[in-house]
Amino acid sequence: MKKLLTLVMVLILALTLAACTGRNSQQTENLKIVSLAPSSTEIVAALGKLENLVGVSDFCNYPEEVLGIEKVGNAFDVNFEKIVALQPDIVLLMNEGEVADRLRELDIQVLVLNPTTIEEIYEDILKVAEVLKVEEKGRQLVDKMKDDLNKIQKETSEDKKTVFILLDSTDFWTAGKGTFYHEVIEKSGGINIAAGETGWLVFSSEKLLELDPDVILYSWEPSEELTSLPVWQNLTAVKEGRTYLIDGDLTSRPGPRIIEGIRVIAKILKGE
Repeated sequence: MKKLLTLVMVLILALTLAACTGRNSQQTENLKIVSLAPSSTEIVAALGKLENLVGVSDFCNYPEEVLGIEKVGNAFDVNFEKIVALQPDIVLLMNEGEVADRLRELDIQVLVLNPTTIEEIYEDILKVAEVLKVEEKGRQLVDKMKDDLNKIQKETSEDKKTVFILLDSTDFWTAGKGTFYHEVIEKSGGINIAAGETGWLVFSSEKLLELDPDVILYSWEPSEELTSLPVWQNLTAVKEGRTYLIDGDLTSRPGPRIIEGIRVIAKILKGE
């Protein structure tokens, strides 16, 4: 009799666990996500959960499948009516502020992903993986990113070049310490000449000429207004042809492809 009771209890427990697991799986499958940042969209995609995205920003363009997902504006011009109509369970965005506050007022859950280091990018991926209930997939993705980065760093040149990263076509916007872009340069084997500054800033033309970087990187062509400036024309990197156009989608999005961006810059710095 005791054996029979034990068997029944085990069966009931197993059925209960199965039912809970089924409900959790269904809840995750039905989870609706709106992403207001390309990096967040790429994280969701890399975790194999594109089907959960019901809305993305105007700037989201990778992978190609996201081009067919409903556009809801961007971090600077959000279409709140569209977002409400999509009834998302959570919205992913890059900054606290008016947009996040407004979404909370509308009783919509938000998750802010605003990493300032490569390590924080890993942490953000794990956060999204937890939301999507694919923690193991998240760990695997982060582990692969770390392994790939270690391989890149082992092959970087010992002769480190100084680098200026130009983030604007008309002014000397760049990235100092406290930004993930600073780490991208450092982990690529370069020395960021703006390391003495903090955050995103307009670098002074006098300082740029004084430090005279070995290499200049930019993700879109500088304007004629900028390239006609004497400071630009007198930079050694400009005179010797060491200015390089890089894919900003790889290097400026704090998501899974950031390691590929580091690989691209590392090759440039090695002269490949």
